[in-house]
Amino acid sequence: MHGPELRLELSKRSDGGTALRWVRANGTDAFQRHQGKTALFFPLHDLAHYSVETALGMTHGFFGLIADGWELADTGGKGARGPLPAEAIVVEHLVGILDRERNLTAGQLNEHVDLLVQTKAITTGRRFSEAELAAVRELMDRVQGEWIALPPGGTMTLEFDRRQAAATIPAARSSHG
Repeated sequence: MHGPELRLELSKRSDGGTALRWVRANGTDAFQRHQGKTALFFPLHDLAHYSVETALGMTHGFFGLIADGWELADTGGKGARGPLPAEAIVVEHLVGILDRERNLTAGQLNEHVDLLVQTKAITTGRRFSEAELAAVRELMDRVQGEWIALPPGGTMTLEFDRRQAAATIPAARSSHG
């Protein structure tokens, strides 16, 4: 049995900062530390990415790129790897929409996606069902809730693996240090 493609470790530091570490199956990793406002934003944003990519089975979003060996600096589309894959751009927009508008219906989300295609913000779109949106929200609410409840000094660990069925919503593990 092989381990996950990517393990995410989110830590709340006692000084109010956060540390995010992505460990690839081959043992290499990517790491970020945040203080102040970014310490509040990035863990929740990355958990939204995790939820969208996991629940919808998206393979080339942020987590897929990191699993494939992309460095964090490359995920803006201006690094050594060149432009982002189309799916990564779609995922980023979906995460942004869901971060801002928590009560959208699938129809409203699809309208947003259609507008993004029409304005050429994304090159490809797809339709999302209420069941898919519910799966994303269920996972996002759970993992973000676990993060919020995590005490300073604690670490939350999630596994991301594109080989997993999208319908399988994995559990997070928390440790308190």
